[in-house]
Amino acid sequence: MKKFLHCGAAAAALLLLSGCGDGIEKLPTVKVAGKLTIDGKPYGPVQLTLTPNPPNEEMPVVTGIVDANGNFSLQTYGEKDGAPVGKYDVSLKPDMLKGGGMVPGIKPATVEIAADSKEITIALEGTGSMVSPLPKPGQEGSATGGAGGGGIFPGSGGGP
Repeated sequence: MKKFLHCGAAAAALLLLSGCGDGIEKLPTVKVAGKLTIDGKPYGPVQLTLTPNPPNEEMPVVTGIVDANGNFSLQTYGEKDGAPVGKYDVSLKPDMLKGGGMVPGIKPATVEIAADSKEITIALEGTGSMVSPLPKPGQEGSATGGAGGGGIFPGSGGGP
């Protein structure tokens, strides 16, 4: 019985030492806050998603929750920790904490996060349509401004 307890304690210690991380190396981030505008007017609430451009498995997706006045702080690994330096495609999704709903369709847009980025404005141009968060079968739901087509869903090139 003592041998079993020692083995169990050793296994628990090994787990604690190895951590519970996901095994992904975390890139350094730059704390970035800013304002989201669509057609020159502050927009929110919405979830802002920045996807690496060009796609890169080593670069994480960055998010930010935009408040009703268009203000946001970016996060990658933890709350308001910022974003790694790089170029990103911009997409919007409903802020499910604020009840979800429709989001405006946006034209393709990218944003560059530089080492000295602290405050940025993401100025988007709307398509004039509102987009349902429900995806078409086989597609992720979001309004996208990425290089994937500028439609309602990534890679779709157009709306319903």
